[in-house]
Amino acid sequence: LKAVYLRDITSAIAGEYAANLNGAGYTPNTINKHACFLQMLFRVLGDVGRVVVNPFAKIKRKTLRTHSRRELTIAELTTILDYAKGDLGLLLYLGAATGLRLGDCATLTWGEVDLVQGIIRRIPNKTAKNGKPVLLGIPRGLHERLAAIKKRTGYVMPGMAAQYARTP
Repeated sequence: LKAVYLRDITSAIAGEYAANLNGAGYTPNTINKHACFLQMLFRVLGDVGRVVVNPFAKIKRKTLRTHSRRELTIAELTTILDYAKGDLGLLLYLGAATGLRLGDCATLTWGEVDLVQGIIRRIPNKTAKNGKPVLLGIPRGLHERLAAIKKRTGYVMPGMAAQYARTP
């Protein structure tokens, strides 16, 4: 028997649909969204569709196992910064020392870096429409890494800037 109207959908059909979602390998979050949407649909359209019982009312929600993020400890951050080399090391150090976002770090130009005064003057991409630059002090460790670079024209990290332009 095919269900043509809302009232034709039974609890058995709803249970079969939920079992198909379970068997298809969907995440618990996706399954819960389907179930909640269909429960609401039958609740809202129940009168119009002459539905006596909401067939999705007894579908049990899946337990979500969320993954929480945590901040790196100082020891972990120091270890990462010590082991990262080359442009990646500079990129990570620049982000950790200044708080700039990835895109701003990757596309930093030498025109925005003043090693003499020890500041970076950058208009962040996120707030570029207001045109206000932020002034960031350059800590000693970052200053040493930047001072070690001989070529000081264009991007500070040309490879990272090109990679970021390809896949931001």
